[in-house]
Amino acid sequence: MGNKLKKVFSKEEISYGGKINFSNQESYENFMMALETVQEEGGSVRVKGVDSVETLIRKGNSEYLINENNKIYDLVVAPSTDEVSFELDTACGKKMLIFNRYLINKGVVLQTSQNAIIFLKIFLEKDSMKSNISYQIHLEKAKTIKELTEGYYIVLSFFNLLFRDDIKRLENGIDIKSIKMYFVKSIEAYKKLEYVEKEFGVTFVPKVLTQNEDSWMDLEELYLALKEKEVIRLNAKVNDTETTGMKINQQIDDIKVGSAIDITFITKIYYSLWDVKITLFSANLLSNAIIKEINESSDGEIKILYGSEDSRPMYISYMGFKTEEEAKEEMKEIMNHKADYLNALTVLGYINKRKSKENDYINNELE
Repeated sequence: MGNKLKKVFSKEEISYGGKINFSNQESYENFMMALETVQEEGGSVRVKGVDSVETLIRKGNSEYLINENNKIYDLVVAPSTDEVSFELDTACGKKMLIFNRYLINKGVVLQTSQNAIIFLKIFLEKDSMKSNISYQIHLEKAKTIKELTEGYYIVLSFFNLLFRDDIKRLENGIDIKSIKMYFVKSIEAYKKLEYVEKEFGVTFVPKVLTQNEDSWMDLEELYLALKEKEVIRLNAKVNDTETTGMKINQQIDDIKVGSAIDITFITKIYYSLWDVKITLFSANLLSNAIIKEINESSDGEIKILYGSEDSRPMYISYMGFKTEEEAKEEMKEIMNHKADYLNALTVLGYINKRKSKENDYINNELE
């Protein structure tokens, strides 16, 4: 009776175990090497030469076979993992960032899913308690630009959670400030892509964004013209030309050889952003044009040949619009704010101006 009660109230725990049967000694040694690699480095290692795997239940000195698989085609050795999650307040709402955590001999590793748009890996060394952070960008994992932007927002929010704003560099030399700035700038670029998608009803494919670097400059030009409503000066040098369908904004009596004239006209600007075709209508002002010849044909048509002086080259400044009607409306008012056209910057000029303001702000923050 006593033995029966002892058996009923026994506190012996059930444990699980297993047996692996190898085809030869070499296969066993390869398996042990795989275990060592996983314990040292993490990751996963494929092992060949495993004949069968048995799963057992142990209680006391007894073992019970509960599963046997003798058709092993592929065996992978990998560390046991558990999930660690962070709830983050991002610019696109509350988001969860989930890591897989596992132990290796030298410390603890946290890494996101291999399918993540931005793969993050954090290693905490147990002896020194120093950490190392690395990341890899996988644009091809994102289906849309919005999804790509959200991925960057999540990682930036995570970095802001881990590192205070006054932390510029980690002990191991990682420039955390530059990393944060990279994500900020990337988000700004992707938000501009989202704007263009919405305005023109087009779609950009994230995985092609690493191709055709010129498209990024075209994107800046589009955004400056449509969103920020800037007057943009073209980089191209204007050579001698004749008027064709252009409006000369001076009285005909004032037009003489050697005099300066202002010329306004409408053109189309064609963009190809990563093979997505977009068209703008532009209201243009040609400045510093000097009349070189005035010719009148037999039918009374007047042709004017104009060019520029070496000290004052001709240039074109424009405002961009989605429709031709908008460009025509601007043509009516263009001379009323001529100064905006004369003082316009190139696309690169606006970018450098923005960078200068950002650098001034950063320097003020550091003082």
